[in-house]
Amino acid sequence: MVIAGLLVFSATIARADKVGLMHNAGNHFKLYFEAIEQIESKQKLRIHKTPDDCVAAVKRWQSEGLKLTDFILTDAVRDHPKAKVYKNATGITLADMLEVCEHYRKLYAVASLPIRLEAHEQGLDFITNTVKGDDVAITEQMIQEQMRRVEPAACKATVDAARAHDPKMKAGRDQLSLDDYAKKVCDVLAVETPKWLALAKETFAKRLDEAKAPFVAAGITGDKLDTLISHHGVSWRLPGGSRTDDPKKLASASVLYLWLEGDNPNAPGKIHTVRRFQFKGNKLTKKTEQKYPLKPGQEPKNSWYR
Repeated sequence: MVIAGLLVFSATIARADKVGLMHNAGNHFKLYFEAIEQIESKQKLRIHKTPDDCVAAVKRWQSEGLKLTDFILTDAVRDHPKAKVYKNATGITLADMLEVCEHYRKLYAVASLPIRLEAHEQGLDFITNTVKGDDVAITEQMIQEQMRRVEPAACKATVDAARAHDPKMKAGRDQLSLDDYAKKVCDVLAVETPKWLALAKETFAKRLDEAKAPFVAAGITGDKLDTLISHHGVSWRLPGGSRTDDPKKLASASVLYLWLEGDNPNAPGKIHTVRRFQFKGNKLTKKTEQKYPLKPGQEPKNSWYR
């Protein structure tokens, strides 16, 4: 049984080529420069990434192996006052990118108002028409994502910010006045959001209990149960590479492997990631990860699962 949203995957980014990593980071950050250009040229902001997303991306690339003094390489930074040429490409440092994120934050506060107003309206439509609180598709991630859109206090705060910027601003798909928008969206969210949230949490909890049941019956608890549930629906591998979904075999195994596959951003082919989980009983004692870049036509090897 596969439960959508309980699968946890992480990006498979090649670490071997530092300059390639800098180019990958530059491609990732390019959209923030596009967003700034849209705002400064008085266009409607069409990019839905926030300044917090920008800062989080800096931390993500640090975790991938870049230092704050390393460059991100992209032509998008060519007009940046601190841009330099590095390895025949134009770039700024990751620390400079943090400053770009903060510059974006100052611009975003006002420019994002139409997007945020649309998001609250879309959130209301989602919880009242698309996915009801007792829908079997409810996931924990979905609940967290929707709460950013359907929180009544956030809706009112967005309307207040819009009023402060332009009392005559029109909001939502029907271009309502801000007063009408507050009544038809924020006030309705104040009623519907608590009901949806309570039912959604109850629904997810029941599905989570159903997912845990066969593992618990096999004697799996603690770290091992958490590991299996966080990757629920994935076929686990045993030493030697054989696959199993059998709770009894998973319970008795002291080592389990998780295999993931993703595109190689630096070369043709795929990057295969093998995560190794070592347990003592139900306690996780060690977790390691190994990446294997394969060219087109090459096949994964059972020797990875030693």
